[in-house]
Amino acid sequence: MLSRFMRLSLLCLVLISLASPGFAARRSSLGGNLFIKDADEIFFLPQRVVDYNRMVNFDFGTSNTSGSGGIVFGGERMVFGAFTHRSNFLGSIPDAFFTVGDFENIGQNGQDDFNGFIGAGPVDGPFEWFDVLFGWQGGASPWGLRLSVGRAQDDPVGDSNNSDVTSVNVVFGTTMRNVDLSAEVSFATSEEQTSATDRNESSPVGFSVSARKTAIEESEDLQVGWLGMFSYVTGGTDVVTATTTAEIDDSGLAFVVGVGPCYTPTERTSVAMYGQFEYTNVSNTTGTTETTGTAYVIPGMNVAAEVEIASWLQWRGAVVSRYAIANEKAETPGSPTDESQTAELSFAWHTGLGFTFSNFKLDGYIDPSVVTSGTDLLGSDDSLFGMVSATYSF
Repeated sequence: MLSRFMRLSLLCLVLISLASPGFAARRSSLGGNLFIKDADEIFFLPQRVVDYNRMVNFDFGTSNTSGSGGIVFGGERMVFGAFTHRSNFLGSIPDAFFTVGDFENIGQNGQDDFNGFIGAGPVDGPFEWFDVLFGWQGGASPWGLRLSVGRAQDDPVGDSNNSDVTSVNVVFGTTMRNVDLSAEVSFATSEEQTSATDRNESSPVGFSVSARKTAIEESEDLQVGWLGMFSYVTGGTDVVTATTTAEIDDSGLAFVVGVGPCYTPTERTSVAMYGQFEYTNVSNTTGTTETTGTAYVIPGMNVAAEVEIASWLQWRGAVVSRYAIANEKAETPGSPTDESQTAELSFAWHTGLGFTFSNFKLDGYIDPSVVTSGTDLLGSDDSLFGMVSATYSF
């Protein structure tokens, strides 16, 4: 049992770290593992917002102008949530199933390129946007709806270069027989003026569906979880000059399936592992040239654990490994076909700590370099935490 002095010392250390950058630190510490439930999933499984009623949350970013914050409140049958400045509000389902946590999006400061299909984006600063969630109990199942609206405009005085982006994202979800289901529709319009006579206009549209089955809370049995996701994005870009107009057609589809064991004996103690297969196909047509790219991940592995060391202290760790094979082909009538193939094994580990004091929680994603080299206290310039999230339940 740690002494009162040690507890206060640890708390002060965490409070000092609040100046470090952070986004959804717990989920990132777990490597984005989808078999361990987390409040961060309300953005791609909005029906889960009913599980986090009466909560206020702040994710601290690289400065006092980056990060996110929001509140969830309501009654027994209806829950309302309002958040601002998250980084993953377009294509949130593909982001969750393909990435390994919100830390992959921290540099975007709220920007999102709609999986690479928005031709224009804000030149300076993030989208100005607002995110609302609704959750309600319908029969024996929870239901949820998320609506995000974003806009960015950059029109410098005396400069012919400017950009304008408007985007809308809708996610709808429910849980039936312990299976979480969600569907997402995203669309945007953008225009980028590159000179007095030249501009690019694009209007991508995306659709995604997902399903997830994980361990029942506080079950002593080892259970089998599974997940699946399908996503399709299409959009065209018009490249306009003083004398010509060229059309670029883009499309892409992807799906993910995964299965593995998960174990959740208590609310704050979980172990989960799953292997997954990922497939992505993208197509780009410019004039007479068609470029297609195909990527496979065989296998992808995600192993994560959260251990409750004490009632107020949790340790988290994760390993993410993927073997990816990518093929690209460019075809132009009358010319030889260009083809290329690459194969790469990627590996990353993640870790973090959680501190719980009554209704207040602090979660920190530890900068990987700190684990082996130390912090400022040990002569290193690295920040102790790469991300910090603070949550209060009321």
